[in-house]
Amino acid sequence: ERVLDIGCGHGFVTRDLPGKTVWGMDISANAIARARDTASLRHRYEAGSIFDLNPDEHGRFDVVLITGVLYAQYIGLSLPLIYLLVDRILQPGGTLIAVHIDEWYSGRFPYPLMQLEFHPYREFIHRHEVYLK
Repeated sequence: ERVLDIGCGHGFVTRDLPGKTVWGMDISANAIARARDTASLRHRYEAGSIFDLNPDEHGRFDVVLITGVLYAQYIGLSLPLIYLLVDRILQPGGTLIAVHIDEWYSGRFPYPLMQLEFHPYREFIHRHEVYLK
């Protein structure tokens, strides 16, 4: 029903995500403006960071996708806080998908890992993780 794409950029992945309501969030207001230009009625885009997530304001989501935003240069040492924030917005039984450059990200979410894949991305390897809450 409800899907959240954190780090959505221009929305090129967000547009193809399933769900009755699909939210895209990115720190770049310019990227969000571009994403809104191609949004359908089921898409909502918001400029903000992962630290702005609030279940009272945004509700809870059945699927959360996080792409390329959990690197130390962006979040410092705040992974435990991010785990808490994600836990507050992800429905029980919900799915969390984390996609990051493997060499740059060493965190692991505190949920059962259901699927793990590695894919080449330019000169890097992307780590795709699927968790079930």
